[in-house]
Amino acid sequence: MMKMNFLRRKFTEKDDSEGIIEFNVEELEGYMDMFSERKIIGRGGFGPVYAGIIKKRPGINVKELHVAIKSSRNKDAKATEQWLAEKEYLPEVKHQNIIKLIGYCEAKDKFYLVYPYMQNQTVFTHLSGLDWRKTLKIIKGIASAIQKLHEFKPALVHRDLKLDNILLDKNFTPKLADFGKVTPEGEHIISGNRADDIYSFGEIIIQLITKKERTYSIGASVPWRIGDWAMRTYPTQKLLHPQLARTGCSKEAADAITALGLDCVNPQPSDRPTIADVLHKLADLS
Repeated sequence: MMKMNFLRRKFTEKDDSEGIIEFNVEELEGYMDMFSERKIIGRGGFGPVYAGIIKKRPGINVKELHVAIKSSRNKDAKATEQWLAEKEYLPEVKHQNIIKLIGYCEAKDKFYLVYPYMQNQTVFTHLSGLDWRKTLKIIKGIASAIQKLHEFKPALVHRDLKLDNILLDKNFTPKLADFGKVTPEGEHIISGNRADDIYSFGEIIIQLITKKERTYSIGASVPWRIGDWAMRTYPTQKLLHPQLARTGCSKEAADAITALGLDCVNPQPSDRPTIADVLHKLADLS
């Protein structure tokens, strides 16, 4: 198991030990066209996300690098915590299914984080059109990313697994993003645990196979979470969306992926599978 001293290492102005670049505001303004509104490609809890291009820069060995830059709305305690978490954890959890942190910047009134640009945005934006091959690729990729987090000692808990936080590159390779809520398991009362991530992963599976956009409903006459709904609905009603069956999902695969999703949203945390169990069950699915 890997051991880390989380949030103990302080970043200095010259710290590039992890290959992470400290940008200045003037540089970022040049890449983002002065953070023009027309450059905004998304908005999240941290703040707006801008698209830009780094054409030449010491430390970046490419002629032209398309990037996405997250800008905080302010520098309050929540923004500071999220910014520090992304800076601390992303350099340590390098993985093909986890977004790479290129660099960061601290300005007088805002924080910035720089990532590679993901051409296909989020899984949520493509939910209705995903075929079985892409759906399974996303499920397997994110399971592998979660394994990377959970293998640390103490385990890292993502705490914000959802379709909006899974980005897709030009080949529809999933990249787990938004590490602002990540905490080591057991660090403090609200840190969450690995079973919480497994539940959220189960919700992701159920969303992907049913193509339901919402994971919960508070305003309904009977409030529900998608996991509870799925457990009540199956097996009386099949959960697999017809589009997935039409695009290559066999009955055997449908039964297996449905069962895995339901296992992950088991109401009893101790009865949920570990991420190793999940990957073992996914290994033979095609």
